Amino acid sequence: MSRRAGVDFAEAKVAAEATVLALAWALDEAERERLLDAVPVKLHDVVPVDGIPRRRDLPGFLAEVGRRSRLTPEQARYQAEATLAALADADADLVESLRVPDGLRDLLAPAEYGGGLVGASSATPPLTEPELRDALGALPYWSSDRRSLVRTIELPGGNLDRVLDRLDRLRTEVGRGPQIGRPDPDNAVLTVRSQQADGVTTADVDLAHRVDDAIADAGAGMAAG
Repeated sequence: MSRRAGVDFAEAKVAAEATVLALAWALDEAERERLLDAVPVKLHDVVPVDGIPRRRDLPGFLAEVGRRSRLTPEQARYQAEATLAALADADADLVESLRVPDGLRDLLAPAEYGGGLVGASSATPPLTEPELRDALGALPYWSSDRRSLVRTIELPGGNLDRVLDRLDRLRTEVGRGPQIGRPDPDNAVLTVRSQQADGVTTADVDLAHRVDDAIADAGAGMAAG
């Protein structure tokens, strides 16, 4: 698991424990017992006396994993994906058969680009140049320096405020959000970049699409630069 997430063993173990415990308590009792029986005892041998909060939504689940492992929601998502991918490698039938709450199924989804989940410095590897080029073909408002995705929006201040308020909610909804720069009242620069990867990843592409959807939901006219 530490190889997948690009962290040292101790940090990976804490994050794996947090993921397993949070997932176990998100499942129904019979499913929980199947999961805990299948994973090493060292990943669930320390359970708080008052139990684990049952978080079946993605933001709440990532917040719980992050709280127990002292990670940001973005880091918690990487670690949770790496842990669940490792569990699937060890017992694919078990992971596929678990009735994981709908709100958490994104953590089990295979990567759309980039050849799977194993990378040198992240749970998701950087895209190759052809993959990045293809991804940008579906993101007409975005550009890339190969390390990040960038979109510039220009709107009257009131409309821009409404759009940025909607983008701020993404961090709560999915555990990640774009970095937002505001060089002047009518312009904003949105940057999507994975802290733990040396390049644009599938997670970044997914977030850029979510940003586009959120901007469309905000209902404002858009000018891209």
